[in-house]
Amino acid sequence: MFLLKRGNSYYFNRRIRTQTLRIALHTKDKSIARERVSHVYLVIIRCMRMGMTYTEIKQKALHEAERLHDEWLYEHLSGNPPSEGDELGDEVSTDRLRKRLILGELATDDLEDAIAFLSFVEMKRRTQNEWRDPKELLKSISTQPLTRTTPATSSEAMSFYVETYLSEMKASKESLSDDTLEKYRVSLLDFIEVVGDKRAQEVDRMDGKSFREALKQMPPHRNKAKLFKGKTIAELLAMKLPRDKCLGDDTISHRLKHARRFFEWLIDMKFATDNPLKSVNIESTNTSYAAYTSEDLARVFKSPIYNLQHPKSSAIGTQSRWWLLLLATYTGARLGELCQLRIADVVISDELLCLSINDDDFKTLKTDAAKRRIPVHPVLISLGFDVYLKGLKVRGEAMLLPSLPVPTKAKKAGAAVSDWYGQKYRRPYLSGFEEQKKVFHSFRHTFIQTALQADVEMIKLQQMVGHESKEMGATMSYAGEGYPASLLMEQLKKVQFSSIDISWLQQNHWSSLKKP
Repeated sequence: MFLLKRGNSYYFNRRIRTQTLRIALHTKDKSIARERVSHVYLVIIRCMRMGMTYTEIKQKALHEAERLHDEWLYEHLSGNPPSEGDELGDEVSTDRLRKRLILGELATDDLEDAIAFLSFVEMKRRTQNEWRDPKELLKSISTQPLTRTTPATSSEAMSFYVETYLSEMKASKESLSDDTLEKYRVSLLDFIEVVGDKRAQEVDRMDGKSFREALKQMPPHRNKAKLFKGKTIAELLAMKLPRDKCLGDDTISHRLKHARRFFEWLIDMKFATDNPLKSVNIESTNTSYAAYTSEDLARVFKSPIYNLQHPKSSAIGTQSRWWLLLLATYTGARLGELCQLRIADVVISDELLCLSINDDDFKTLKTDAAKRRIPVHPVLISLGFDVYLKGLKVRGEAMLLPSLPVPTKAKKAGAAVSDWYGQKYRRPYLSGFEEQKKVFHSFRHTFIQTALQADVEMIKLQQMVGHESKEMGATMSYAGEGYPASLLMEQLKKVQFSSIDISWLQQNHWSSLKKP
């Protein structure tokens, strides 16, 4: 965001070509300033977009008219001619547009569309006249064909638009996290570094493919690992790292998608006419993490945290960790969702204790569908979850799992816990899981697979795990909070894990652990 603070006041501040534009926002409130600055940059970028002569506007309009004419021809010759109503509508719209154009009533940014439509209608009329009168057709063949014009485009390099694009993304969807925006920024800057900071119009499909090939040779976390930190992409490519040490196919697919969407925006803003990433993809191999087997779950829930007699139990066992793995198993919730849960997020709904997964209080969610309420499984109640909750309230805790690391700018919710489980717990106490690609996210896979095998209704399962239901289609906008907790509980009771020894967990109870 192009926000500048001077004293107690905020300003819009941006360099436009060779000059810096600074506009007072007339507020001391940062949130209001952010809202106003987003409106200002949108106005400015549209003004830059319209920074063309009337001749250039006509050329672009003619190009669009030819495209509309080609589409109309295709439809007509494919046996889908327009109805009389469509033809009458063209005449009415033409008369209205012509009048507004002559009277100067059109806004500047409507001019191009108006000329394009008027030209298209005239092209269509001429074509129809040629069909009616062969003499006119012969004349059109003998005359020189109309020269197709190339639309005017911006002279700015790609890097000029990156921050504007990211700011517009944030303005159009406020729920976008800073982490997501940073991923887009990294992808776009890497793309520019690989192909060069060209004008958007100069980037072609070969550049798109070059970016894909470069990504295949780049290591993950290149700005964190000591071996790669500070190196340019050219230097990384020169290292010729083996493929299995480089970015995975899923990550590459996301990077390509980020660049593709950037060019979609550039085209929409009339800064480019072609998307060099349009047909540049990578076939993603299935890197889905494995679910836990019944034997795996039996091992997990008799590992040191759940075995008070283990010599490491008192050192690594906490009440938060004890409940974390069980919550993951019996809810299918994502790790980030569990780590962000506050005591206030445990609510009563339909007379049932539920977890409210929401984005209140600066919490972040993966998707809009992730916002939901999950009934607490009866097994968790039998293990004293409600008693655990009361104890937290008495101690004045805010978080449901208070000993887990809180999210920071450096690490999003769940990242530190994922590191703990993968490196400090799974590796020494759950041997074989790492080689079998069994991670924390495997608890979610296990819940979903078990639910499907238990014949849980798909649409209710999707609501419980925060997946958008394609079955609902447009009806989803009327669904509100979805199914009530009582109906979800009917399905949730079907999800059982027979290999988890509940009596063992009651003997090695969370209440015996001293650390919260």
